[in-house]
Amino acid sequence: MRTTYADGIGCLKKQDVCAKGKLAEGHMFQRKTLKEFAARMNEAHENRRTKAVGSYKCHKKRYDESTFNISGKVNRYNSRTWGTEKPSTVIEHERDSAKVNVFCAISSRKLYGPFFFSERSVTSNVYLDMLEVWLMPQLDSDSTDYTFQQDGAPPHWSTEVHKFLNQYLPKRWIGRSGDADNVFCSWPPRSPDLTPCDFFQWGYVKDRVYVPPMPKTIEELKVRICNALASVTEQMLQNVWREMDYHLDVVRVTKGSHIEHL
Repeated sequence: MRTTYADGIGCLKKQDVCAKGKLAEGHMFQRKTLKEFAARMNEAHENRRTKAVGSYKCHKKRYDESTFNISGKVNRYNSRTWGTEKPSTVIEHERDSAKVNVFCAISSRKLYGPFFFSERSVTSNVYLDMLEVWLMPQLDSDSTDYTFQQDGAPPHWSTEVHKFLNQYLPKRWIGRSGDADNVFCSWPPRSPDLTPCDFFQWGYVKDRVYVPPMPKTIEELKVRICNALASVTEQMLQNVWREMDYHLDVVRVTKGSHIEHL
C-alpha cells in the first residue's frame, strides 16, 4: 500500500510495516506509526507558529472575508471548541440559502469596511481587484507604516495576488507563501487564535446580526452587518490588540501551542 500525506492521516497504519520482497537490505524502510507521524506534524506546526510570532509587530492590519447567510448558517471552519468530553451533536443543513460575502480589515484604531462582494464566490481575481481598487488606497491614505496580514484562504495565495503583494508591499505582508515570495514572515496555518478577525471580529458581528427575528432579505442582512461593525469602538479595538499581544506571549512561552483551551 502506498501512503502519502495527501491521502490523509486516516489511511496510515498503526503497526510498523517493512517493505521487503525484491528490495535490497539497504533499501528497506520502516513506516512511521500514526502516533509518530502525528507528533512530527504537530511539532512542525508548532515550530512554524513559534517562528511567526517571533516576527510579529504591533502595527499590523489584519484582513479577512466572511460569508453571511440569511438563514443564520455560520461557517465553523475557524471555530475551535475545547472540552474534556464529546458533546451530543446536532447537524443542521440548509442548501442554497441566500448569502453575501463580506471583507473587512481591522487595526488597533479603526475598521476598514465592510466591502460587499457582488460575486457569489470570491476568486483570486475578485480578491485582487478589491485589494488594488478599494483597500490599498485607504491604507496608504492613513499611513504607510503597516504590515498586511492575510490567512491561507485559497483566493489569497494565487500567483497574481502574491506578485502584487511582493511588488506593492515588499517585506510588509504576512500570508501563505513560498520561497520566492518577499514576505515579512509566513502565516502559520490553522492559527485562528493569531487572527483578530477570527477570534474577535466575525464572532462579534454575527452575534449581533443573527438576532431574532432573522433578516429576510440580503439588503436587510447588509444593514445589520454595517450596524454591527459601526458599533465597534476604538477602545474595543485597543482591547483586542492587547488580547493579541497576550496570545503572542503565550504562544512564545508554550513554543507554538494553541492557547484557546488555556
